[in-house]
Amino acid sequence: MNAVTAEPPSVPATSPQGLRDFHDFLSPMLVKELRQGTRAPLFIWSLIVMNLLLTVVVWLMALSPDDNGLANVFWYTITGVVCGVLPLRASNALHDELRGGTIDTLVLTRLTGWRIALGKWVAVAAQQVLTMVTVMPYLLVRYFTGGVNVGQELLWLAAFLVLGVAVAGILAGFSWLPHFLLRAALMIAVLWGGGAMVSELIDHGVQDADFWRNGWDRLGWRGMLVLLLAVSHAVFFALDTGAGRAGSKVENRSALRRLVGVGALCVYGYMIWWAVNATASAPRSSTEPAMWMSITFGIFTATVLVVQAMAENPVPLAPVVEPFVKRGRIGRLAGKFLYPGWPSGIWFSFVIVISLSIAAAWHMSVDAGLLGRRGGGFFSWSIFNKAMLAMLAVLGTLAVPPVLYHLVFKRWLPWNAAVYVLFLALALAAHLIIATSADGLDSAAVYYPGMLLPSMGATAAGNLAEDAGPEMLLIRPEAYLNLTRETVLAITALVTAAWWTAALLLGLRGMREMTAVEEEAAAGMAAAKMNS
Repeated sequence: MNAVTAEPPSVPATSPQGLRDFHDFLSPMLVKELRQGTRAPLFIWSLIVMNLLLTVVVWLMALSPDDNGLANVFWYTITGVVCGVLPLRASNALHDELRGGTIDTLVLTRLTGWRIALGKWVAVAAQQVLTMVTVMPYLLVRYFTGGVNVGQELLWLAAFLVLGVAVAGILAGFSWLPHFLLRAALMIAVLWGGGAMVSELIDHGVQDADFWRNGWDRLGWRGMLVLLLAVSHAVFFALDTGAGRAGSKVENRSALRRLVGVGALCVYGYMIWWAVNATASAPRSSTEPAMWMSITFGIFTATVLVVQAMAENPVPLAPVVEPFVKRGRIGRLAGKFLYPGWPSGIWFSFVIVISLSIAAAWHMSVDAGLLGRRGGGFFSWSIFNKAMLAMLAVLGTLAVPPVLYHLVFKRWLPWNAAVYVLFLALALAAHLIIATSADGLDSAAVYYPGMLLPSMGATAAGNLAEDAGPEMLLIRPEAYLNLTRETVLAITALVTAAWWTAALLLGLRGMREMTAVEEEAAAGMAAAKMNS
């Protein structure tokens, strides 16, 4: 007897078995982290506890609508989860992968370092958004029982969500740090800063009905843009640092990092230019916040860009140079500034330094009347000369670490950001020792060798005999340099130029290896084209 085998019934397209829970275009890292995150006990229990507390608080607020203390408890409960508990999940995100040895497996799946870091951050951000969505019903209950402004409450939810997402991004980006104490210190610092900001906003902002209107009147859309740009760039910088650690060496993270930094500097520069030239048509109270925020964030961004570019190690591999070689001479020229490594980093930093110096010198020359507005000569000792002296001291000092390292200490130390900062600290220590010795010994001879440090010019100019006030009459005039302030400025400019010239020459010598890789990549691409 022949057995009759029945074919299994076809699954309808509308049945649950035929549905997919995630789309194919989503990153596998995001899917994995989101699944694990939403099932984690920390997320589940924090969500349950938060909703229980909010239920009790909203019920009490319905009985006492005018109790501001209950309103503060309401917001502290929400922000404690969104800005405190959930970002903690990101503090070990990359470290767990690096310690478990699964990063190599992820790289083999063709996931770039950026997609790995971004997937971990977006998974935490999605949990924060989900938490905020669960708060919406409580806002409606508060509206019907206490008559609160729902629109303003939604603005506060959005503000706290942005703050929580930024904190999670910074913690996720720096979670690659190998030492627990470093990660713990960073976590405490970031959470403490975010918590202080949340506490200030809840105590003085949430109860103020005109808070957003006053903030908009004070900052304007340009000030808000500067603040949002600074937060976005901080998150990008952190995630990019983590992506560099999680990804393979053939990923040229330096190009995107430097281009994004230059774009941020251009926005800050435009805001400063607008604030300076809009004082006649706009009130000073609306231009000064944007200007000073742009100056502060711009200086910090430029410093981080220069230090990071100069402290990188070269990656002389064909996959790194091929995207630039494909674009011909223009691509190769761009690569001289965008390849990973300190050789291109020195030239990139030089362009940044020169651009900022020209912009600052032009602006200060206008203020000092050097372009014909108020009269005066170039070498009149004004705020322009003092500012130029300080600028030369800072810029020249930035070129000292790579020159000292590659000429003297290359055999004994590896080159990284920590070594760069160490040499900066040594240059500052030498400056302090020389300046203290000159004052203690009342001897000008101590200052002369110190002029080889670009930062010594500012100290020497401040100790000239003609600058001595009544409190310095007991000090012998011969204890100071027998130089004019203009001469000190010229010497500082020459010393700064000498340090940067040496650094640029080292950069050219260091690019030889990348140039050889460019030639090999170009030959290989030409051979592949002929064979095809």
